[in-house]
Amino acid sequence: MKHAALFFLLGLLMCFTPWLHDGWWTWIVLWLGMDMILLSRAYARRDASVFGKRADGSLAPARALLFLPYLLFTWGVWRLCLLLPEPKTHQINATLTVGRRLVGGHERPAGITAVLDMTAEFSEPASVRSGIRYIVLPTLDASAPSPEALLATLRTLKPDEHAFIHCAQGHGRTGLAALALLLLRGEVPGIEEGLAMLRNIRPGIGLSPEQYSCLIQCLAQLRAP
Repeated sequence: MKHAALFFLLGLLMCFTPWLHDGWWTWIVLWLGMDMILLSRAYARRDASVFGKRADGSLAPARALLFLPYLLFTWGVWRLCLLLPEPKTHQINATLTVGRRLVGGHERPAGITAVLDMTAEFSEPASVRSGIRYIVLPTLDASAPSPEALLATLRTLKPDEHAFIHCAQGHGRTGLAALALLLLRGEVPGIEEGLAMLRNIRPGIGLSPEQYSCLIQCLAQLRAP
């Protein structure tokens, strides 16, 4: 709910801009403000379909146009983050690699046979998906899908597949899905042990309270008789 409140307040402030200032740019700010308010509603309802992310990794054109100011801002921030020294990917074990969203297929590590895309706000480059199995579970930034949806998606990953799990920066949503997969396969005894292992390999991984709660529910379901 914190993100819902933040987006709503920011959106409300931006929507007043045309009445406080003159200039064509104020209508761009108003547009962005309306996007923020729509996103606040999506966060409140945990509705990751707000951007229209489709099974092929693309965004629905109408939604992309509606959220164009917000998407341009988000994509710009993501591009700036590419300048950071953090490696784009880290291999966790023989069948699991995690990382940020890839620019293109040339960044895809060798041996990857499946990609699990956890972003809702980005399209997936066709060159990243080419020649491998692509799975998408749209999830809002710092948010989490339902435990049932997460476990059902992870169960589609075959034990002999080398899966690459990513979100935008490879930290929150990526950490959530990777840790849930390790718990599902019994490769870590618990959440804290698994999180410590992941952070030891990719230090930037961290979970929001909602993501941590999702993992607790996943673990409860996995341990239920």
